[in-house]
Amino acid sequence: MQWIDFAIVFAANFAFIGLKAAQQRNVMGAHYALIAITSYFLAATEVYIVWKIANVGPTLPMVLAIGSGAALGATSATALHARFVK
Repeated sequence: MQWIDFAIVFAANFAFIGLKAAQQRNVMGAHYALIAITSYFLAATEVYIVWKIANVGPTLPMVLAIGSGAALGATSATALHARFVK
């Protein structure tokens, strides 16, 4: 795997975990339309990440890319959701 593959997995997991964080806030705030829309984006990113891991295997660089994307995605999404969704 090349570095671009890890960057793409990082970005995909950033989006996936960010969407999960936003989804939790949508549920807590009873934003029904956003709950429905976010669910489809969650499904698409999750399928991609699982497919990528299945093709590459659980390597340390893969774990680092996924973990880093998750940490930044959750933090960013929580901050953005708090600021823009009322």
